[in-house]
Amino acid sequence: MLDCIAVVGLGLIGGSLAKALKIKAGVKKVIGIDPDESQIDEAIRTGVIDMGYSKPGIFLNECTMVFLCAPVPVCAGLALEISDYTNPDCIITDTASTKGEIDCKISQSNKKIRFVGGHPMAGSERSGFAYSREDMFENAYYIILKNESDIEAVEAVRKIAESIGAIPILTDSLSHDKAVAIVSHVPHVTAAALVNLLDTENDGGLGKNIAAGGFRDITRIASSQPALWRDVTLSNRYAVAEGIDRLVEILLTAKTAIVDLDADRIEEYFKRAKNTRDIISGEREGLLPRKFQIVIQVADRPGVIARISAVLGESNLNIKNINVTHSREDVGGVLVVELYSLEDRNKAIEILEADGFTASLID
Repeated sequence: MLDCIAVVGLGLIGGSLAKALKIKAGVKKVIGIDPDESQIDEAIRTGVIDMGYSKPGIFLNECTMVFLCAPVPVCAGLALEISDYTNPDCIITDTASTKGEIDCKISQSNKKIRFVGGHPMAGSERSGFAYSREDMFENAYYIILKNESDIEAVEAVRKIAESIGAIPILTDSLSHDKAVAIVSHVPHVTAAALVNLLDTENDGGLGKNIAAGGFRDITRIASSQPALWRDVTLSNRYAVAEGIDRLVEILLTAKTAIVDLDADRIEEYFKRAKNTRDIISGEREGLLPRKFQIVIQVADRPGVIARISAVLGESNLNIKNINVTHSREDVGGVLVVELYSLEDRNKAIEILEADGFTASLID
């Protein structure tokens, strides 16, 4: 199974998958397919893929598995096209974030194809091969669709997911699409709505000037690619619409309690949310990209940022981002530092506190 695997689409997910297959899973030969020749060239130059092509061809006949890392609207058609070149035993799987529509189109095609729907629940607000990384899927849930008619193919995809550090979960397309609508698709719609709400405010620009802290954190995903999320929400339109309706009901309930000055109901509204939020694990990668941040209390004096950078650098901790937050009623600190991993974040807090700084995590 690990002799030859092809990855179609070398963007963020495809590039990360190719790297993980080569570096973590030990696949002997990784073939990359992407219409953008610059992506192919970079992947070959860095040793991520062994061969690269701009479109599918007979070379796919040697592959034991093909991963489709392509936009939702083209996935089903691409799977059927790929099957014209692969051998009958080859397993074709995808990484699309909605499953029902793709599953339905492939089932209705009447073509004999060993297709297993998949969805690694990891990503970033950034896109492209340049931002791909081999540890993208470590400790991330990897959704795999059940297929009672080809249990062997499902098991093969499950083993590959484990080999790149992911945590496989088997389910059906309907359950998957309902779940991701709530944890990803509706949040993206909501984040965009909050930013659009801010954009409509006639306050002389005050809101945009002071927007930071919590507002920037909960709306960060609004910076994701508009075309991508157009396709995702349309392909999962029924589950997304149902989720929006339920969200509107919850917001109207909160609005009524606020207008009625019902202190108990308002407190219960926030209490219920806090209790649920507190039990959600923050130790694993999720569909919405995580940030590993700490906030540091610092005095406004020359050299303080340089000192923090030096302290972390001496312990081989790389800083991904650093900024002074001017609106900090949510984070409660002055300097926000972003690290590259959970381990780096936790180590940074220990090191900084040992050096006399007061630091805490942002969860």
